[in-house]
Amino acid sequence: MDRERKLVSVQRIAKLEDMKNADTLQLATILGWQCIVKKGTFKTGDLCVYFEIDSMIPPKQDFEFLRKSCWNERMQSFRIRTMKMRGCISQGLAMPISILPDPESAYEGHDVTVDLCVTKYELPEEFGGATSTVKLAPFPGDIPRTDEPRIQTVPDVLIRNSGIVVYVTEKLDGTSCTIYRRGDHFGVCTRNREVQEGPNAYWTAAKASGLQANPALDGLALQGEVIGPGIQKNRYRLTEIQFHVFNVYSITNKRYLNVHEAMEVASELELNFVPILWTNIKMPETVAGCVILAEGESKLNKEANREGIVVRGMREQWDVEIGRLSFKCLNPTFLLKEETENE
Repeated sequence: MDRERKLVSVQRIAKLEDMKNADTLQLATILGWQCIVKKGTFKTGDLCVYFEIDSMIPPKQDFEFLRKSCWNERMQSFRIRTMKMRGCISQGLAMPISILPDPESAYEGHDVTVDLCVTKYELPEEFGGATSTVKLAPFPGDIPRTDEPRIQTVPDVLIRNSGIVVYVTEKLDGTSCTIYRRGDHFGVCTRNREVQEGPNAYWTAAKASGLQANPALDGLALQGEVIGPGIQKNRYRLTEIQFHVFNVYSITNKRYLNVHEAMEVASELELNFVPILWTNIKMPETVAGCVILAEGESKLNKEANREGIVVRGMREQWDVEIGRLSFKCLNPTFLLKEETENE
């Protein structure tokens, strides 16, 4: 199930705490996020307009205070990003509901992304330096796209699925790729589109994996991360493009294979699986617990922070809010370093 992300929504201030060494600032808890706000702006229980990180806000007077820290010259918009102030991480922006066109009609959970003309900041898809020659087609409609929600946005998932046995993989910092075969058609896709054969990172990964001529792929879609030279600064210092599987989807049976089945398929096809950090553990009880698991070094390069983690059920599970039980939690240290590098 493809989920449309709520970039901006009306949410409730669940908790307010004073910040040390900052008389005019407080830490607000909104959903599972921690956000720095000006003291006196909100009370616990108030509704606010919450902008998630990666929200791109068009220039308006209400947001001019963000110009020094969040202005993106290329996009001519304010980009909300992970920041650190007085030793505290802040992820997102909380504003009074008075900024809404019709604040009287505001209610908790109301998606106001379109109302405020906010769009999502997207890193360009990584084609390995061959963008001028890439030909694209629509993503196949019978294969789910790869897009796990951040647990801070859906914290009730942890409550509803308390006690479920899960496994945790490292979230690799690359570009998402889907490789599939349906009968005579062999397809290679980015996160959002199918890529015609050519000199690009996706097809380089597919060919290096030997999948094009392998009949065992028929009826399956392999989803994974392409990493290596030319991809996201190549943080793992690889010398060649690699494809690491994180999902196997049966097109024929319209279901994801569980982790043991997926690893078996990857092994039979002689493919790398993403690094598995923990298996058969209980679902973390809190967002803070997920963040702790997300922190640490990468299994592919001990000198690099891992981007984060992905949590899934050992058996395929379904959640009423997010569909397939699969979510990510990013490493705040990684995000802060990435922001510094991109300034």
